Amino acid sequence: MRLDAYIQKVLEYVASMAENGDVNAANLVVEGLYAGIVNLSPESSLEWLVKAAESGSAEANALLGDYYKNGLDGPPEPTKAFNHYLTAAEKGYSRAQV
Repeated sequence: MRLDAYIQKVLEYVASMAENGDVNAANLVVEGLYAGIVNLSPESSLEWLVKAAESGSAEANALLGDYYKNGLDGPPEPTKAFNHYLTAAEKGYSRAQV
């Protein structure tokens, strides 16, 4: 099996775990989105971020802050960005504690 085919199989498995509520798997999908390894629509990307944040992921909250700050699927929404950064900071995520 070629490496890219193997990576695709791993990503499919991780996505399946994430869909079943595994917050660590959801974080991996989100990280893959930002690294350019996982290719999903902006709507799907937002859906994964929200799932991970709702499962308690401070990192996902920080990434949602980035998402809204940069207006990745529309105009920037600074209030939403701030609220997600604040939530991430309250959960102890150091990158959001500035």
